[in-house]
Amino acid sequence: MNNCIFIGNFVRDPELQNVGAEHRVAKFAIAVNGGRKNRNGEEEVAFIECEAWDKSADTISKYMKKGSKIAIQATARTDTWTDKSSGTKRSTLRFRVNNFTFLGGKGADTKTGKAVAAGVGAEDEGVGFASGADGEEIPF
Repeated sequence: MNNCIFIGNFVRDPELQNVGAEHRVAKFAIAVNGGRKNRNGEEEVAFIECEAWDKSADTISKYMKKGSKIAIQATARTDTWTDKSSGTKRSTLRFRVNNFTFLGGKGADTKTGKAVAAGVGAEDEGVGFASGADGEEIPF
């Protein structure tokens, strides 16, 4: 089974790119704490390279930025290529986002102050927002 779940913070703003006329990809990396400390007493951190496609790419690139917290469910994929300058075969591990949830409460959308609903995934038609009467934010 190829199923990975991560909770982490964006290392940089997502980069949205058009792929052909109909598709978009958002590429980003998140930092995930390893739960262990190294010899110097510092917590180990893994940097996870991710990509989200189409509607998920649009949503992530619109609402997330460096430092934002997210939970993702993804599948691992190995990209391989031949380095043009040296002719050496190269590879990298990348994670394709299948589902995600914005975390961090108020920080989920700092532009509008509204929280983004949990459970938004690649198959969803759009983004859900929650707010109370007169635009008051509902804490969740």
